Amino acid sequence: MRHAILPTLIVALLCAVGCGDTAVVVPSELHGTWHTDEPRYAHAFLSIDATTVVFGTGEPQPPRYPIVGIESEFGPSGTLYTIGYKTGEAVSRLGVIYEQRDGAALRLRNQPSFSWRRQRSS
Repeated sequence: MRHAILPTLIVALLCAVGCGDTAVVVPSELHGTWHTDEPRYAHAFLSIDATTVVFGTGEPQPPRYPIVGIESEFGPSGTLYTIGYKTGEAVSRLGVIYEQRDGAALRLRNQPSFSWRRQRSS
């Protein structure tokens, strides 16, 4: 199984680095604006759509970063998505774990102790 994952990761990495205009398919389960009840991030949000990721940290017009690649890996607690996004000339990575139990939630890979919930449409 590990041998099947390696070619997929290599292709995704090559596209993230070198295929600037290649369409990236961001799973619809990640689309939306996500908020957390964690008090340290009461003012923050994470927004993901088909083409961009936005990290809202309180500024009126947070920057939008184009998504250039995405990888997925299924695990016991959910699906780990690694989103590659363009920051100037560099490609940065955001790791999120999508969980379906108890409603949809995201956990940041580097901060798994609390979850982010999708904002409901009004």
